[in-house]
Amino acid sequence: FFFAGLPVTVAIASCPKYKKSSAATMAADAARRLCSRWADYFNCRLMPHGGPVLFPVVLATLGLCASLADDGCDYARLRGASAEMLTGSAAVPFVDVGMTAYRVPGFYPAEGVWRVAFSDECRPYDDAATGEGPTTNPVVADAPWRAAEWLRFLSAVMGGTAATFLWTAACLALRPNYWRGAGVGTLLACALQACSFVWFRTSLCHTSATTMENFEAGRETEGNPKYVSASSCELFFGSKCSITSCVL
Repeated sequence: FFFAGLPVTVAIASCPKYKKSSAATMAADAARRLCSRWADYFNCRLMPHGGPVLFPVVLATLGLCASLADDGCDYARLRGASAEMLTGSAAVPFVDVGMTAYRVPGFYPAEGVWRVAFSDECRPYDDAATGEGPTTNPVVADAPWRAAEWLRFLSAVMGGTAATFLWTAACLALRPNYWRGAGVGTLLACALQACSFVWFRTSLCHTSATTMENFEAGRETEGNPKYVSASSCELFFGSKCSITSCVL
């Protein structure tokens, strides 16, 4: 019977369709074996470290979201001479400023208060100086300003990378050195975010110049402190979100 069935077996094996399906099956088997080896290497399954692993993962993700929550023009609240310089009016008591733009409040006569409408568009700093382009005016953005921008950017990159990597712990068994690497990345992101508060050393927060020309030339306005006050910056939504990000 063996020799009787041999020609039929040889004929089936030599059929092009059989060869094609056999090659596809072998390729699929090879892919499954490869995936199985990777799954065994990483011990791939749902929650291999248990439920408590979600605690640091969720905290890292919330910290990342908090650092990205501001809209670019609500990092600090600026008062004093710089508010007059940006708005051209001494009546405006404050301006909400960010690292790329600022927002001017409006006066509400019925309530007798100045209030910011957060639906208003942010104004680029060049509008206050030359009216050209949407980028930050280099006269306004000094060394502390530029340093803070880069520090926040690097913090977002490091924090995003660490948070994304930590989420893999929901289905992969990470080795201790991987956890240590993620922890170092998270601490580095936190340190960079904390260092970005050097922005409050920018000259815009300390000048007494009320015009862009005097500010650019470094001339301070002298006069009665009752009428001429130096600028000051206080924490606002964006900077408070940065603090929250560091705490998380």
